[in-house]
Amino acid sequence: MKVKKLISAILACVMVMTISAPQVFAAEKPQNINQAGQTETFFDDFSGDALDTGKWLVAEKMWGGWNGGVVPENVSVSSGTLKLEGHGNLYTGDVQGCNKNLPGGIRTGAAIATRDYYASGCYEVVAKVAPVFGACSAIWTFEYEEYDKDSEEYKNYPDQTGKLAIVNHEIDIELPTANADFDTPTFRAARFNTYEMENRSKSHFQTLPEAVDDGQWHTYRFDWHTGDANEQARVDFYVDGQLLYTSYEHIPTHASRLWLGIWFPASKDSDGDGFGDTGWTGTADFDTAVFEIDSVRITPYCEAGDTVGNETYPKDGWAADSFPEDIEAERYEHIRNGDFSAGAENWTAAGGAEVSDGRGILRTGSATRTLSQPIAVQPNMTYTLKADIVSDGTRVTLGVRKANGSVNTHEIYTDSGEKVLTFTTGKSCREMEVYVQVERYQDGAPAYVDNISVISGKNAPTSPGIPAPEPEPAEPPAEKPEFIVNGAFADGSSGWSLSGGAEIAEGVARLASGSNTDRMTQTVQLEKGKTYTLSADIVSCGASLQFGVSDYNGRYTQLEKVVDAGGIVQLTFTTAAHIDTVKIYFQVLRYQQSSSPVLIRNVSLVEGEMGNIPEPAPEPDPEPPAGASLLPNGDFSNGADHWRLSGSAAIESGAAVLASGSNTDRMTQTVRLQRGKTYALIVDVAECGAELQFGVNDYNGRYTKAEQTVSEAGEYTLTFTMAQHMDNVEVYLQVLRYQGSNEPVVINAVRLIESA
Repeated sequence: MKVKKLISAILACVMVMTISAPQVFAAEKPQNINQAGQTETFFDDFSGDALDTGKWLVAEKMWGGWNGGVVPENVSVSSGTLKLEGHGNLYTGDVQGCNKNLPGGIRTGAAIATRDYYASGCYEVVAKVAPVFGACSAIWTFEYEEYDKDSEEYKNYPDQTGKLAIVNHEIDIELPTANADFDTPTFRAARFNTYEMENRSKSHFQTLPEAVDDGQWHTYRFDWHTGDANEQARVDFYVDGQLLYTSYEHIPTHASRLWLGIWFPASKDSDGDGFGDTGWTGTADFDTAVFEIDSVRITPYCEAGDTVGNETYPKDGWAADSFPEDIEAERYEHIRNGDFSAGAENWTAAGGAEVSDGRGILRTGSATRTLSQPIAVQPNMTYTLKADIVSDGTRVTLGVRKANGSVNTHEIYTDSGEKVLTFTTGKSCREMEVYVQVERYQDGAPAYVDNISVISGKNAPTSPGIPAPEPEPAEPPAEKPEFIVNGAFADGSSGWSLSGGAEIAEGVARLASGSNTDRMTQTVQLEKGKTYTLSADIVSCGASLQFGVSDYNGRYTQLEKVVDAGGIVQLTFTTAAHIDTVKIYFQVLRYQQSSSPVLIRNVSLVEGEMGNIPEPAPEPDPEPPAGASLLPNGDFSNGADHWRLSGSAAIESGAAVLASGSNTDRMTQTVRLQRGKTYALIVDVAECGAELQFGVNDYNGRYTKAEQTVSEAGEYTLTFTMAQHMDNVEVYLQVLRYQGSNEPVVINAVRLIESA
């Protein structure tokens, strides 16, 4: 089963930077997720009336030929069973597939996968296959990694010669199929497959004791052994308790998700329309069929051969809102100046729309009057848009759309009150435009709008412009006991285990990326079944830092975050009911492009949720002289001080030099600014032999970006306004790799000043 990532072409965007409404872009969705194999038994008998999404993810993606992929609409639970529905060539219903070029929703199936990862163990599924040809009823484990030819990881696979090294640890049970005993697809045969990579696999076509398309429950099982002192690495395949085949070749070891699905292999063009409609399961000449599952059980073996992979896209290809932690990360106010307290700042007013007395005014007449603002969003996520509207019969449209007007979700209102609508972003969407308007050629009184708000989730809190009652003052909480020994590093490395080049001196831990991974750990005794928060003050973050906790939910379990900027970082976890000892770790992996250190102080571990630990208030910075640059060493007079360089970027003779080659040349600096203020980033480009991109990250919330691209020498200015909750930004300048020119970009100076 080849579940492949479809890599989309990158679209060029033309951005216009203004003070009133800067462009904003969401960064890539964080893909970090615990991929260690679980040690507790998994069981689900689908006894409820809905799928347990705490256990399962619902897939929405395509693979394996000219088909419609798998979609959430075809997944249901009823009468104690899971039903995965497949739509064949004769389907005429309303469900559409993922393939927009294959109309009518034909050849579209369904799939789910465990949220957690599992390695060696007994996997047992009681099911009725979909009794039709052309659709594949499948049970499989899957873990997928891809490595670019330029990456260090690619070198681990010397037999690979393509652009990507594709690693997929996989075990399959698939049917129907043909084999040596049957020339055409039959339910008397099944495919038993094992994979380590695309070109390292073993497929076996097994004849079954009897046909399994008889409408009866059958038990499909495989015992996966990764190997240890007592077990040879192998996979044993069973149907109804009878061992039918053992594979000893290309046995996977990486912990994987267990998938269940019905999908449509389609490669041969049997009807002459130019597209494949027939695959190795036959031709799907039917309307609807169901792969029905009664129960799933996984009993982990926890063998020594189990390994933890690094899946490249663990959060891609799933239904919207599949990951609560990502929704929570977006639960901040995306609208700037939504209460119009700063006038029209951040808003684009068109057609005569006005802002006065702390609200937007949309009059009727011969022009359409619109107030709009771009917002950064994450793909495949639901948001709630709210606004207070005053209308005495005038039609007011409140909505959100892409900048080109497509993907428009809106409602029209003719009365007053708080209006609420939800919208879900597309799979690659990172920017939307919120708008409110009164269309032209209406008569009547003006409409008014205030307190516009966008927050992630379907049940976002009331918009910030409508104040909640003031709570009664509470007693200050008692100070919580500290579980970390020597968390302030006052006693040097006492209590900590250091490896690589990690060191602790003068109250600061220092980790850097070189030829070894720098790591510091501490084993801590806690209480079983309780929630704790790990926090640390990252003074400087010159490389990617991983921090987390091991063994909190059983042997080999791990919860981790990756950070690339300074500040207070936190991680909350709950120990399992049988676990009272965990290991805390901080590490900087080797072979990163930057050799600048990560500096850490004040590591803390206390009982309670993340929000219970207040961040220390920052000491006020001295006011700089008017017009002074806030970027240290922006004229490069002190060489590379304060700058982080990657690729072949260099600073010499009082200038920065970046060029386009086999790597992206990049220079960055993290700066603390004041919340809610406007700043100008000024770049003096002496020579511009290639396209230069410069901008700021995180100015309006996590993962937001304002950027400008230039291709000629000159002085350029980018203006941006800090969000009310942000006071740190990353300034960056970069020349992307593989441009046609190898002439350098020479930068004389970079300044960052407060703008009037």
